[in-house]
Amino acid sequence: IAKSYARIHRQNLINAGIVPLLFKNAADYDNLKPGDELKFAGLLNMKAGEDMKIVTENGEFAVKNDLTEKEIIKYHQRGAEEVKIGVLGAGTWGMALARMLANENHDVEVYSAIESEIDELSTTRRQKNLPGMVIPDSIRFTKNIEEACKAKDIILCAVPSIFVRSTMEKAKNYIPEGQIIVDVAKGIESSTLFTMSEIIEDVLGNNMRVVAL
Repeated sequence: IAKSYARIHRQNLINAGIVPLLFKNAADYDNLKPGDELKFAGLLNMKAGEDMKIVTENGEFAVKNDLTEKEIIKYHQRGAEEVKIGVLGAGTWGMALARMLANENHDVEVYSAIESEIDELSTTRRQKNLPGMVIPDSIRFTKNIEEACKAKDIILCAVPSIFVRSTMEKAKNYIPEGQIIVDVAKGIESSTLFTMSEIIEDVLGNNMRVVAL
């Protein structure tokens, strides 16, 4: 949910299966707190530009979906398909996105180079920095980067920016040409001044379909 999508890659959100919603009242934005759980219904029957209701622990408020009719059709067509997704990075950002994707009934496998992190996540189904979030049982964890990359429709790069290059070096032998790679890491590489998506292209070549979210 945002006040505006003027400075956000809105189409990237839609392609990732995320519905862009707009606040109808600026005060509703100000009243939300970090960690608030939001619930809303109507995805199956939503119409372009219609109002939708968001429910929180403290009440409810209205939002407007920012989709055209063509985008709604495309959203439902994509949602009907199970997408195989490999997530590289099991930190807060990687696990939050993995949970969202798993809750949309996609096949999600998460990799971390830190073996103890994988052991803890597999056992507790919790990310220590997201104490209120339960990890869906459907999410699989792996210590093997090959398993996280092979036969995936999408690879999500969510490792810290300082590890993007080294992670891509480890993964490159298992990533085919034309692979969709969604980069959610932020920052600039100090030695080259490359963005994270430019680092990915530098390591893997220009035949990948890389997008930054």
